[in-house]
Amino acid sequence: MALITAKWGNSLEKFEDLQEQLVTKIEVDLNPILRTKTALITGSVHYKNLNHVSGKQLEETWPRAKKYLEKAVDRLSGWGFSGKKCMSSDYIVVIMAYCHYLEEEKKASLDWGKLKYWARIVNANGHFGSGSNTVADLDLKTLRDNGVSGLFDRLGDLNKLRYSKKDIIGVQRSSGIYKTLFMALLEDNIGDWEGNGRRIMSRTLNRANEIDEHHIFPKALLKEMRPDLKDDEINQIANIAPIHKDTNLGIGKKRPSEYRHAMSEADLKAHLVDFSDGKDLEENYEQFIDVRAQAIADRLNAFLGLGSDNSDSPLTP
Repeated sequence: MALITAKWGNSLEKFEDLQEQLVTKIEVDLNPILRTKTALITGSVHYKNLNHVSGKQLEETWPRAKKYLEKAVDRLSGWGFSGKKCMSSDYIVVIMAYCHYLEEEKKASLDWGKLKYWARIVNANGHFGSGSNTVADLDLKTLRDNGVSGLFDRLGDLNKLRYSKKDIIGVQRSSGIYKTLFMALLEDNIGDWEGNGRRIMSRTLNRANEIDEHHIFPKALLKEMRPDLKDDEINQIANIAPIHKDTNLGIGKKRPSEYRHAMSEADLKAHLVDFSDGKDLEENYEQFIDVRAQAIADRLNAFLGLGSDNSDSPLTP
């Protein structure tokens, strides 16, 4: 960023103004704004490629970068990317902004339906993990050379992307899988557990601090009653559900077998929580995790169009 602001005076204020505008729909920092601007000028997200770019060029490209970022955020918001709780990498914003640039200025024919599912899949599988800049540059080049179909070629065999419970058990909250699950649950319009009508979706942006990532089997309870469990086993996403912080505080370290009767059965089900057949008992924790992990895998596969029969998937070549 220092290279850009040094070449183009007072640009930081413009970037921050746009960020303030965008966060009303998707919580982003300055990175996707600066990377998109760099990509429009150089075809790459690497700042080093701006060494020979003048301040005038940086200023002249700003209206275009701003427009494509606004379009990208509008589109991603409509696709369910409502904030950082749902997005594993803000490079997804950069790629979508670049797609709008290709469509408008290069007259590229883009299948936005497939791009929607591409965005969801890369969000889930950690596509932009280590080496994000290099990965993003390859995606940009692929879009220029081979279009949307090329992006899917880079993902490899779609059959490998279908999730099973083995892919879910042990996964932690920092993963793209959890963020994509959160997005899928928001699409289901999940509510708080107390049957009080509070919807989680309405609190993911302006009141995101009202949402807690609740341990279904409370951490303190398992530490006391199941000392054989490791932290990763307790903190895995199959034991996590987003609920209102007041509900979470009310539950405290109570056993599921104790607190479940005060909760809405319909809301528990919407969160993929099944306490039947003794799965609300800490001695049956592994059974609960096993069943919920399968439910999570099934919901993710449906959300991503990757069910057991992929013939109806919009991603099928």
